[in-house]
Amino acid sequence: MVNIEVGVYSGTGYPDGWLRICEQEKMPHKVTDKPDSPVIVFEKETPEWLADYLSEGGVAVITEAVPASLPFDSQYFGEGLTTELFFQGIQGVAYAPAMGSIFRGNGYGCFRLHEKRIAKNGISNGEFPVFLRKNVGRGCCFYTGLPLTKLLMCMGDTLRCFSPYTVVTERVSAIDKSLIAWVLVEVLKKAFWAAGLPYVRLWYYPNGEPTMFAFRVDVDGVYGTHLTAIARTAEEYKMPISFFVNRSLCQGDESFIKAISDFHEIGNHGDVHNLHDSLEDNISNIQQCSEWMRAEGISSGPWFVAPRGMWNWSLHQALEALGYEYSSDFGLEFDGLPFFPRINNRRSSVLQIPIHPYSVERAFAWSREEDAPEPTSETVADYFKKVVRDRLKNNLPAFFYGHPQYLGTMAHEVLPELMAAVTSLDIKTTTLTRFARWWLKRDATRYSVTWDEENRQLVVDGTLPGSVYLNVLTEQLDLTVEGIAERQVMFTKADAANEYRYLRGGIDQ
Repeated sequence: MVNIEVGVYSGTGYPDGWLRICEQEKMPHKVTDKPDSPVIVFEKETPEWLADYLSEGGVAVITEAVPASLPFDSQYFGEGLTTELFFQGIQGVAYAPAMGSIFRGNGYGCFRLHEKRIAKNGISNGEFPVFLRKNVGRGCCFYTGLPLTKLLMCMGDTLRCFSPYTVVTERVSAIDKSLIAWVLVEVLKKAFWAAGLPYVRLWYYPNGEPTMFAFRVDVDGVYGTHLTAIARTAEEYKMPISFFVNRSLCQGDESFIKAISDFHEIGNHGDVHNLHDSLEDNISNIQQCSEWMRAEGISSGPWFVAPRGMWNWSLHQALEALGYEYSSDFGLEFDGLPFFPRINNRRSSVLQIPIHPYSVERAFAWSREEDAPEPTSETVADYFKKVVRDRLKNNLPAFFYGHPQYLGTMAHEVLPELMAAVTSLDIKTTTLTRFARWWLKRDATRYSVTWDEENRQLVVDGTLPGSVYLNVLTEQLDLTVEGIAERQVMFTKADAANEYRYLRGGIDQ
């Protein structure tokens, strides 16, 4: 019997990035400094026992690897800087500015030392794999010289493109963290399959749904009846919305906010429409908005989204101090799954819920900046529908947002079109709060899994809530699962053509 678990090597540091991945996947894992798990992940630092562990059949995944840390000869090329990563499984590039060790060889993914250069004389130089694989004895090692797990923890945002479906820019995280998380998860899958084991996690959505749909509105001013148009149209078409209200931009228009029915939900968007660097100023900004809504009789909950989408550690610490359940800030991350930020080697108690950062309001501002045609209700609805289909295809949350200023003028056209697409694709609707509370239930689930190779059986020890499903990804489907209800098990066959989507030795042409 083998425990299906990830060992997260502690060493002298604390691998926050790997812990975030294991928690987000909700897979059995433990922090360890011993060779006592079938798959162990490392962040830069490796122990003396790694060579023996690999030789005896263990599987390692190493980020920020340096030549001296590897117990085998590597084709070390030097230190390098890159900003773009290419993978066959994603459209375009993943922005990941980083310095690290460069290794030659066959592997998965690709980055270029000479970015945005035209190849001449048929020579494509300076292309290297992101992850490499090395068989060692009966085991194997997946390694990258780039600090990918550390990038998940970085603060910092910038104005840039964020989607292959639009040229509109937004101030979002400077790093494509959700794509980096995807890469790390894909490599973890390969690690378990290399160990001859299934990959086991808890599924991302209630009752095995492929995705969920939610819409959020940041109320940076009600703009007369624009807010009303959004709330009433959305209710008519059974689209519950999470409204987040900013005090300084809405004071004097409280009657419009009070008119929002309890079909929807209302959260906090701060007093001053900005982020602060200090803990005290962030606490004050959140409290003043909350106290204003309470004084005005506006029913709201402990839910927050940061003004301008900006984020820093002190904001999240302020939310913790005030007992907030979640925040949603695309300056930290967008287009990914929920997670608990880890701050100074400690997991925050406040959930972070990434969304897709396109808004009609920013699209109008961009059109003025670039002297381009303004968006129409038709182009906006078509854009949202493209992204919905993409989210469904990739099992990512279809969580969108906007503001009353311009969305309110086209709500009667855009929202029904969007909801019709969601319904036709059989995607279930939710709100940020409902989904956050389900995710908290998933996160609180405690379970372990053992693998009986002789009988090809997974044995689950623990109780899964009825809406939480076990997802088993395996190269062979001739196995059974014991210990939980059959309906709560989702099997996914590892198809080499689809799962091994990384590029070998270059960029896919």
